[in-house]
Amino acid sequence: MVVTRVKIRIKFDKCVGLSILSGIGLFTGELLSFFALGMEKASVLSPIYGAVIPFGFLLSIFLLGEKPTKKTILGVITVFTGVFLVTI
Repeated sequence: MVVTRVKIRIKFDKCVGLSILSGIGLFTGELLSFFALGMEKASVLSPIYGAVIPFGFLLSIFLLGEKPTKKTILGVITVFTGVFLVTI
C-alpha cells in the first residue's frame, strides 16, 4: 500500500474572506434570534421575521444598486401588507 501526500492550496481571495464573514454573520444572527425568542413571545417576533425579505430587497437596491422590476416591487408591497395584517 502506497500512501502519498497531496498538498492542496486554497487561494485566499476576496470571495473566501466574504464567505467566512457571511457565515459568522449568519451564525451571530441566528444566535441573537434564539436569545430574542427567550426574551419575548414568538407572536411578537414573527412579524419581524416576516419583514426580513422585504428589507433585504430594499438593501439590495440601496447597497448593490439593483434595479427593481414592477413584479418585484409588487411582491414587496404584498409582503409588507401581509406582515402589517398579521401584526394587527
